Amino acid sequence: FRQGKPEVQIKVNASRAVETGVSLQGLGFEVRNYIEGSTPATLLANGRDYDVRVRFQDDQRDLMANFQKVGVPNINNQLIPLYLIAKAQPAIGPSEILRENRAKYVQLSADITPGGPGLGGAMNQITALMKTPEMKPPLGVEFAFVGQAERFAELIKNIMVSLGLGIFFIYLVLASLYESFITPFTIMTVIPMAAAGAFAGLFISHSSLDLFSMIGCVTLMGLATKNSILIVDYVRERQHEGMSRYDALIAAGRARLRPILMTSFAMIAGMVPVAIGLNEASKQRTSLGVAIIGGTISSTLLALVMIPVVYWYIDRFETWFRAKFNRYVRGVDPKHDVNAAPPTVKPSGSSDTRERSGLPGSPIASK
Repeated sequence: FRQGKPEVQIKVNASRAVETGVSLQGLGFEVRNYIEGSTPATLLANGRDYDVRVRFQDDQRDLMANFQKVGVPNINNQLIPLYLIAKAQPAIGPSEILRENRAKYVQLSADITPGGPGLGGAMNQITALMKTPEMKPPLGVEFAFVGQAERFAELIKNIMVSLGLGIFFIYLVLASLYESFITPFTIMTVIPMAAAGAFAGLFISHSSLDLFSMIGCVTLMGLATKNSILIVDYVRERQHEGMSRYDALIAAGRARLRPILMTSFAMIAGMVPVAIGLNEASKQRTSLGVAIIGGTISSTLLALVMIPVVYWYIDRFETWFRAKFNRYVRGVDPKHDVNAAPPTVKPSGSSDTRERSGLPGSPIASK
C-alpha cells in the first residue's frame, strides 16, 4: 500500500471520447507507445534475438510538457488531439494494486508464535481489535481473513457439521438397537466428558486446536461411547433376568471394570507414539494423540461413576413414563400389561435378592 513513484494520470471524458470515436483501448495503446515506445521487429544476430524498440527522444517523451501535441487515432484513423477528450494531472500512484472480487485490498501477513494463543485465538484477538474505536475501519472499508486463517474457519465449520452428524447417527443406531428413544441419552452422556478430557490434554501439553486434534475429537465419539455401551448393555440384561436396578448397576460395575480398563489402556498405549512425535514429520500430528489420550482417560474414569448415576435416573424416568403412557394413552393397566418391564426384586441385602442376582455368597454362586 506504500505510495510508488510519481506518475501522470489521464482523466478521460467518456462522452467526448464517444463523440470523437476514440476508444479507451486505442487511447491507452497510443499513450503507452508515446512513453515507452514499441517493439515492431526483432533482430537476429549471432544466434540471438534482440527486440528493436522504436520510441521518441528523452526530451520528447515528457507527456506533461507535450500534452497539447499528443494525438490519438479514432475509429476512422483520424488523429484527435488528446487534450480535447482528456486531462493530465501529476500524482503519486501505488507501487502495486491487488484486487479480489473487483475491489482493491491490502494484505497483511503474520506468523503465530509457538506457545501463543494459536490461530483461532489470534483471529479472535484481531476481530476484537478491529471493533475498537481506534481501529474501526472507515465507511466502505472492511476486513476479512484469508489464507490459512480462512481455511481454518472453513475447517471449524466442517468439523462442527461432522460432529453434529456423528452424534445424530450414533443416537439413531442406539435408539434402534435398544428400541428406546431415552436410553441412548445415557450412553451419549459420556461424549461431553471425553471432549472435556481432550481439551484438558491439549491445554496441559500446550497443543493447539488444529486439524489433527479435531479429527481426534471426532474419533473420540465412538471410542467414548464404547465404555457406556458395555455398562448399559450389561445392566439391561440383568434387569431382564429379574435383578433390581441397583443390584444390576453394582454387578455391571464389577463385571465390566476389567474389559473397560483393558480396552482403554490399549488405546492409550497405541496413541503414545503419536502424542510424543518421534520425528519432525510426526510432530505436527501430536495433537491427535494428545486429544485421544486425554479424552480416553476422562471418559473411562468418569464413565464408571457418571454412567450408573445417569442410568439410574433415566431408567426410572423411562419406567414412570411408560406406565403413564400405557395407563392414559393405551388404556392398559401396568399390572396386566404383558409387555411391561419385569418386576423388581427386594432391596439389596435380602436373601431373595442374593439368590436371584447370583452374587458371591448366594446359593447360585455357591453351586
